[in-house]
Amino acid sequence: MALGVVDGKDPIVKEESENEPLLCSRCGRQVQGRHGMCNQCGESAQQCVRCRNINYDKPDAFLCIECGASRFAQLELQIVYKPGLGAERIETEE
Repeated sequence: MALGVVDGKDPIVKEESENEPLLCSRCGRQVQGRHGMCNQCGESAQQCVRCRNINYDKPDAFLCIECGASRFAQLELQIVYKPGLGAERIETEE
């Protein structure tokens, strides 16, 4: 058995703003319409950037309820695993 060490950084989360414009998840242009339809590509700006699901209960949700993607943040996780020598071997009682 080996012990592992996990090293990571604190996530950077952008503060949400009331005046932040709604951007289309497909073409990246600012959406002007009140229904969230992009005039450039015709897609709904409220849809998830990964799975295209639309959350009608909370359109400005931080995470997609289907796939967990977020249009507001990106999480990068790097795991460095090193075996430890300080653990005793575990054996079965058989």
